[in-house]
Amino acid sequence: MEQQEQARQKHDSQAFAMESLVRVAIAEPLLHDIVNRDLIAYLRANRQARVELLPLDNPFNPQPEDAHILVWLRWPESVLPCMYRSNFTMRPLGTLEYVPCVAKRYARGRAHRSDRTILEKFMLVQLQDYATVPSLAPWNRVVNQRRAGVTTLRSYGTMRELVRWGACLGLMPYYVPRLDRNLLALPDLLPGTMEVQAWLAVSPDASCRPDVSAIADMILCAFNERRGLF
Repeated sequence: MEQQEQARQKHDSQAFAMESLVRVAIAEPLLHDIVNRDLIAYLRANRQARVELLPLDNPFNPQPEDAHILVWLRWPESVLPCMYRSNFTMRPLGTLEYVPCVAKRYARGRAHRSDRTILEKFMLVQLQDYATVPSLAPWNRVVNQRRAGVTTLRSYGTMRELVRWGACLGLMPYYVPRLDRNLLALPDLLPGTMEVQAWLAVSPDASCRPDVSAIADMILCAFNERRGLF
């Protein structure tokens, strides 16, 4: 009987541990620029929390899998992903305007914000996930017309570093130069407006859990506090 009771307690302990795990899948640009600081503060204040950050293979086409919370990117007028049909609680977080950016150290004395010849003066760095996004078409056309001088990659953080230190021109949300004073936005370089929306979804199976709700609220607060950037 004693062994059975110990086995039951061990099983209950494991079940509780699994229940307390919160899986969060979030697009790298949003984690890097907006949520990161608040997430660190949350984890410092809740040292017993168990959080697993899951990568999104494609931030514009997220797959829920085992995630309790998803934060992803969506271009205007695109079809809502499969979470919509799975009764996920979904809400928009904001609209991000994208613009070409360059490091001030390399642009100084070489370019004006509306001077299209800057496109020929710098290497271009392209996030692979942006290549097929219709709302980013003006930038993608420039990249596709280039026969050389283009670096394509998957890491948003690495793209930021290449723009900052590698004399590259890259596409970023309009707020990035306000977060990094070393970067210069070039809003008049390309015609039209390039916009992407940020969305939040919470799994219906976990929406009533306090730990899941707390992290979802933390993400909402992070976006609300930075509303002036959008």
